[in-house]
Formats: sequence, structure tokens, C-alpha cells
Amino acid sequence: MEAKRGSTPATGGAWSVSAEETEKWMEQAMQMAREALENIEVPVGCLMVFNNEVVGKGRNEVNQTKNATRHAEMVAIDQALDWCRRSGKNSSEVFERTVLYVTVEPCIMCAAALRLIKIPLVVYGCQNERFGGCGSVLDIASADLPNTGRPFRCIPGYRAEEAVEMLKTFYKQENPNGFSKETNNRKEKERRKKGRKEERKKERKKERKKERKKERKKGRKEERKKERKEKERKEKERKKEKKRKERKKERKKERKKERKERKEKKRKEKVERKKNSSLATAITKGGGILQGLTHMIMEANKSHYLPSAGWRMSSASVIQSTSEVLRTRNTKGRGRWISSSSKRSEFLFPLSFCSSRPSTD
Repeated sequence: MEAKRGSTPATGGAWSVSAEETEKWMEQAMQMAREALENIEVPVGCLMVFNNEVVGKGRNEVNQTKNATRHAEMVAIDQALDWCRRSGKNSSEVFERTVLYVTVEPCIMCAAALRLIKIPLVVYGCQNERFGGCGSVLDIASADLPNTGRPFRCIPGYRAEEAVEMLKTFYKQENPNGFSKETNNRKEKERRKKGRKEERKKERKKERKKERKKERKKGRKEERKKERKEKERKEKERKKEKKRKERKKERKKERKKERKERKEKKRKEKVERKKNSSLATAITKGGGILQGLTHMIMEANKSHYLPSAGWRMSSASVIQSTSEVLRTRNTKGRGRWISSSSKRSEFLFPLSFCSSRPSTD
């Protein structure tokens, strides 16, 4: 609700301001707001008054500086700090005795800044229903917030209608940092189109992910199947190789056995041939016939091939006949013939064969 000109003095806790003072300083704040509107800025202006003296004033400079924090209150605070440095005064003491006049309710950011510097009183025009920090959206001014400065008093409603009209005028024109209605509509269409495109992209991505998952699952199944087949094939090959080695080992044993048998057979045949050819060898050598015969008879005796009586007579007869043959052939009288008497018979044989005489048992 707008306060009327010439109304009763406004009070802010321990602080009070008269209607004339309020009208005076709000007029200057309105002038700052009109200046902002002329520069295509949001029409907000403010003044900081200390001991009936303006120590800081400001208007919105967001579009001009491309800095979203350059609200009217923040500009005025910076100017007040500069004034304190130039005057050699303590800024804390100055702010604790300063009143802020602003055309629109301070936003949440500016209300927090005013609380931190311990401003005691704020007088403003219209409410800020979108970003107000003095009760419209958040009550930063009077909330119990520890370690965040000191709460301050707010007096709303001075020349509120005039402040609202300036805001309406600003929003009717095109914001240089914003877009026209047609541009906004086009941007909105593009945004929606982009959103639909992103949704389709996400859906395709999700489908591809499902397909890859399905393929991986199928691939793992195929791999397990191949692994089983490969394992079975290797097992068959291993068994086959084992059987082949066993057969090879058996064949090797058989060949070894056959070689051993052939070797044994050859040895026996050799011994047999040797036995069978001992007489022929002795006869071929001539003078060794008696020795050969004697040897054969002795071997037969040892092996018990002939009965004891039978082979004595036979051996004696053979030796006697052989001695006669040798006596006839050896006309030059090789060797000295001696006579031997034994239980078998009497016969003659060369002295050179005495070492091979059979035993006379």
C-alpha cells in the first residue's frame, strides 16, 4: 500500500524519519530509477543517508556492466564505503546510523548484504514478488539468523504505484540483454525441438545399449559353447593320443620280444650248427679227427645221449678205425704213435692228442 505524501513520520525501531524527509529522499531515488530506465536498465534507484547527508547512491547497472550483482543497493554500498575512506570515518559506525531509501523491495542478495553491514532502517516503494528479501519471498530482514549481521526495520509502500509503472514500462520494451517475443518463441521452439531430439537420442542410446547387452550375452553363450566343444575335442584328442601311445608301446614290446626270440633262436641254431659241424670240421682239418671224435664222445657222455656200455664200444670201435685210417694216410710218420689200454678197448692215437683223452672211469 502506497504511503501518501505529507503523512506522519515513519519510525524504524529506535530510528524515525519524517514524512518530509522520506518524500525528499524518495524523490531522489525515483530520479535514479528514471535514469536507469533511460539507460535500458531495470528501473530501481536508492540512496543511503547518514546524518541528513547522502553518502551513497546507485541505480541498476546489470546490463551496462554485464554483472548480475550490480544492483542499486550494491552500487550504493560501494559508494558509501568510498565516502567513509575519504572522510576517515569507521564504516561500521556509519552504516549503523544510515537509512536506505529504495524504490523497490531489496532482493534476497541485497537484503542479506544490508543485514551484514547492520543497516537499521530500509524504506522502499513497491514489493518485489519474484525476488523480495524483506518478506515477499524470504524475510531476510527480520529472520533469526545467527552470525549473519543484525535484523533491520522495513517501511514499505512509499510511491509504490509510480515504481510499478516504471517497471511495467521497462518490461514493455526490449531488454538488450534479452530477446524479443518472437525471438523468445523461436528459442522456445528450438529448445523443445532440441529436447525432443535429446529424448530420441537417449532412446536410441538405450536401445543400442540393450542390443549390445543382448549381443554380449549371446556372444558369451557362443563362447561358452565353443569352449565346451574345444574342451571335448581336446579330450578326444588326448584319449586318442593316449591310445596311440599305448599301441606304440605294445608294438615296441612285441618287436623287442620278437627280436629277443629271433636272437635266441639264432643262438640255438648257431649252437646246433656248431655241434653238427664239429665232426665235419675235425675231418676237414685231417689230423684233428681223433680229437673231434673224442670231443663228440665226451660231450655225448656228459649229456647222457648214449647208454654207458653202448657208447664205450662204439667209441672204441670208431677210435680204432680212425687210428687205422690215420696210420695209412700218415706215411711219413707224423707224430709218435702210442698204445693205450683202457676198459673200453685198446687203440692207438697220436701223442699230440693226449691232452684231449677221455676220462677212464
